[in-house]
Amino acid sequence: SDIIAMWAEAESVARAAGHLLRARLDDTRMIHFKDGGRSNLVTDADKASEALVIEALRARFPSHGLLTE
Repeated sequence: SDIIAMWAEAESVARAAGHLLRARLDDTRMIHFKDGGRSNLVTDADKASEALVIEALRARFPSHGLLTE
């Protein structure tokens, strides 16, 4: 069914993002703070993995909307 195919694709994309994060685990990182706060940080690796997920899901499901954090 369509939902099973979407689930499988989402899992594949999530695993690819996880591999990217693991590969960059020991790298030096740039840290940014979201919303001007000092407790809500995001690294360049976080941004790269999010970009990977967005690009892959938009390519596979162009008519779907995405909501990211």
